[in-house]
Amino acid sequence: MRRYRRTLQIGLLVIVAAFVASLFIFGTSGRDGGSARDSVATVNGEKISVERYQRRYQEYLSMYAQMMRERFNPEMAERMGLPQQVVEDLVLEALAVQRAQSEGLGVTDEELNVQIHGFPAFQEGGRFTLRRYEEVLRRLGYTKGGFEEEMRRRLTRTKVENAVRGGVKVSDAEVEQAFVQQREEVRAEWALVELNPLIAAQTATDEELQAYVKEHGAELRQPERRRVQYVAVGPKEFTKPVTDAEVEKYYAEHTQEFETPKKARAAHVLVRVGETGGSEAEDKAKAKIADVIRRAKAGEDFGKLAREVSEDPGTKDKGGELGLVGKGEMVPAFEQALFELKKGQVSPEPVRSPFGYHAIKVYEVQDGGKKPLKDVASPIRERLQAEAADRAARARADEVRAKLLGAGDFAAEAKKLGLTPHDATIARKQSGPFAGADAMEEAAFNLSLGGVAAPVKTPAGWVVMKNLESLPAAVPPLAEIRAQVEAAVKR
Repeated sequence: MRRYRRTLQIGLLVIVAAFVASLFIFGTSGRDGGSARDSVATVNGEKISVERYQRRYQEYLSMYAQMMRERFNPEMAERMGLPQQVVEDLVLEALAVQRAQSEGLGVTDEELNVQIHGFPAFQEGGRFTLRRYEEVLRRLGYTKGGFEEEMRRRLTRTKVENAVRGGVKVSDAEVEQAFVQQREEVRAEWALVELNPLIAAQTATDEELQAYVKEHGAELRQPERRRVQYVAVGPKEFTKPVTDAEVEKYYAEHTQEFETPKKARAAHVLVRVGETGGSEAEDKAKAKIADVIRRAKAGEDFGKLAREVSEDPGTKDKGGELGLVGKGEMVPAFEQALFELKKGQVSPEPVRSPFGYHAIKVYEVQDGGKKPLKDVASPIRERLQAEAADRAARARADEVRAKLLGAGDFAAEAKKLGLTPHDATIARKQSGPFAGADAMEEAAFNLSLGGVAAPVKTPAGWVVMKNLESLPAAVPPLAEIRAQVEAAVKR
């Protein structure tokens, strides 16, 4: 096939050449002069830390586990060369960031801010809040600075890759050839579909099936499992009415739950200055915002001023509108200035934040306060009812377990207690860094053979289970997977 002639930006050539020429130090730990290494690779003098490697490796594990599910295991990760893939990915990222820095192709605070504010994990009710952001980072083990630096690196890499792709030139003839090839591929795919009746008519001998199992054992291998019997005690049968007195008592004792924060509908004009600033940039930005405040107080439309002056791309075209803002949703300096204003007021002087200088106008103020009992009585009643039913179901599950512990026949004893026994096989799953093991799974794998677990809370109610059999990770007997293997061999 004729080679395509491409003109790539010089940045790509430099990155590839640097990658080939770089010297790497592989491994997540090791010895160097008697001390543990603190990095897995060094790129042009920049060290890639073990911590960054470990985080990225967990991301890769999670990605492959989601794609391949039970078929993916640590042995497969090693065969795929996953540790080296991760190091190479981090090296390419370092090279891209270094190239971006030399070319002045960085990520601004504004771009970083837009990306972070767009993450649903950092939002409450569809809006970014600082409190939620910091809480999630704490749970993930990130500092605010560390997370934002990692985000900046990834966004910078994306910028470089987009710039490289933007430099690829393809002739009209090459486009036409690609179109013809795609049409040919579509016709070939149609022909494969027509082969299905032929495949269904094929037969496979036991020898062929056994040979396939031997060759594809890693793909067919199932994880460690537990075969259990269990009963579920649901809370519905224990639901009882809740009195008005109980609702009133809860309302009086949990005042903070029903407090609504003060909110303001506001707009702003932003002139950007980096967090560290600089005397000349500071003075210019501050003067520009001071002029906006002067013009707004003189009667000019604030929305028009925002569209004319503001450097906030998210609100500029909307006249600077921020919508309803509550406490804890903005950076402290901005929030303090905002909630000192009354309806219709404009901030008396420029407000400095990590993003630059702001002029703020408040259009509406909603005072906070305690919600009246009549507005929250129904959800309180439902909550108390559900909690009481759950406690009663748990108590009943404890009684059931006590009787099942000494029973020779779990299923027969469960039926005597008016419960329906169920059989299940629970597999040990591969969990990603943000996933927790299922409660039933944890209980099953912590049970000794023949043991009866303490009640486990599940969506179906409180579950009491007995471990009937421990099944090691293995390729199942051909009889159990015959249909799956036959289909593969016939193809």
